[in-house]
Amino acid sequence: MSRPLDQSTDLDRDPALRQGATSRRFAAYKGLLRARRHRAKSEPATVTWHGSVRSLKRSRGVGTLLRVFFALLGRRRGSVLFALATLTLATALSLAPPAATKLAIDYAFTGTPLPESVAGFVPESWGIVADSKRLLVAIGLGLVGVAVLATAVSLVGRWQATKATRTLAVDL
Repeated sequence: MSRPLDQSTDLDRDPALRQGATSRRFAAYKGLLRARRHRAKSEPATVTWHGSVRSLKRSRGVGTLLRVFFALLGRRRGSVLFALATLTLATALSLAPPAATKLAIDYAFTGTPLPESVAGFVPESWGIVADSKRLLVAIGLGLVGVAVLATAVSLVGRWQATKATRTLAVDL
């Protein structure tokens, strides 16, 4: 949280900031700002570019903030957790296309057979372990399936998040 400049006390204390030529008032303001920055270095606070003082001392830890956040959610806690879980799953599914590209370049385009660690997950009846064209088709179909699944999971999660935020807004 940042506190705005307390102009009334600073302006009242230093008459050079209230009267005189503009250049003199600006020089006095720069001196005041320099003093604030020096004071901020000796205390656990910082001064932003806009001149507001910001405390560096944290009053609450992460655990306390999460407890308060989940307490504020109330009956919507499950919906928000479900939305976060679906967001995590959709993000994990979005990592499949780069992995599929690696499989296509390393094994389908070069004609190199799949390693045993990967071939063990593929049924032999599909015939993609030895045939690079079938492997490329399987990778393409797999990517389409993953994209549809990721879109569905993301859509459900966003719907739950929107529903939870709307009911939270109504309750407030």
